[in-house]
Amino acid sequence: MCLFLLQSLKLITCDEKDLASFTSPDTRESFSDILYASGFPYLEITADNRSLAYECFLQYEVIMKRIPALEDIRKGLASVRVKGITLLDLLRTHPNLTGHVFPQYNNIDPRMFRLAMEFDETNVDDEKEARVFLEKYIDDVASREEDSEQETLKDLLQFWTGYPQLPRDTLCKLWVKYCPQQPSKVLAEADTCTLTLRIPTTHQQYEDFKRFMDCSIAHGKVGFGRM
Repeated sequence: MCLFLLQSLKLITCDEKDLASFTSPDTRESFSDILYASGFPYLEITADNRSLAYECFLQYEVIMKRIPALEDIRKGLASVRVKGITLLDLLRTHPNLTGHVFPQYNNIDPRMFRLAMEFDETNVDDEKEARVFLEKYIDDVASREEDSEQETLKDLLQFWTGYPQLPRDTLCKLWVKYCPQQPSKVLAEADTCTLTLRIPTTHQQYEDFKRFMDCSIAHGKVGFGRM
């Protein structure tokens, strides 16, 4: 999960005595610079204003920080002209052209998918078996029809990274790690910001592994990973 989400959750759920750490420059939790930039009007966070700090923090990270980048995109679209008409106006007038300017998702090549994967090294038998199960599962989901009700390779990638396409940067790796060998750890877990998938190691049969992977993806592919 993204660092700012972790910080905001800590802010809203921590004990009152720990609130000072969020504005103290000597602590790891401090994000006083972000609070100042977001317009938070107090020097310290207290029990009375922590909700306001939380709202300011989220508004800044989710909206205000993105405005310059979105404005650059808008200016870029407005600067391109087709027969004297800006590309932005052309797309507004002819929305059917949007797919040519912003191509839709491409089919995912299972071979390229595998090349992007990077497994944690392990000598543990259960983790080795989980790796074999995952590789077989990728073959299974790659063979499923896009319009079926089953989870597909795009769904797996959406769950894993927050986006249903492989990273454009070929140096980016899809990391595979392993959940602890615990009876409660039957589902896969995804940290989308670090492109990390943690797969369960408790399943002894592939069909069980597949069923719980499908369940993990179905319930976790919308959003941004493990909360």
